[in-house]
Amino acid sequence: MVRSLQKKNVRPPQERISPSTGKLMIATAFGLDFLQGIIAAIPIAGVIIADLVINPIIIAVFWVWLILHKVHFNNNMRLLALMWGGFFLELIPLLNILPIWTLTIFMTILMVRNKDKKKIKEFYKNIKT
Repeated sequence: MVRSLQKKNVRPPQERISPSTGKLMIATAFGLDFLQGIIAAIPIAGVIIADLVINPIIIAVFWVWLILHKVHFNNNMRLLALMWGGFFLELIPLLNILPIWTLTIFMTILMVRNKDKKKIKEFYKNIKT
């Protein structure tokens, strides 16, 4: 059965975010959260820089990174709400010291990996039948 699928060029679905890429994304998010927290600790100017300069760069970096891994937001409202929710929570002055980006990226990776595992499981279930 598997050989006949190979002849038809049917490939099993792959995980879009590997465990090592996920760990790297979380570590990057933590580092950027840490940097943003340090800058936000500077009175007035730090909060403005963290919110208006660093935050848009962070969302752009992760948005592109996720799209490069074939994680698209146009048909997944939960991922879209999660990313924009993280962005807007980071704009709140005292909350931007918390590691919100780390939690946002962690939750995004969990959602994507769970969806991928379901697709892979369904693919192999359909092969058996």
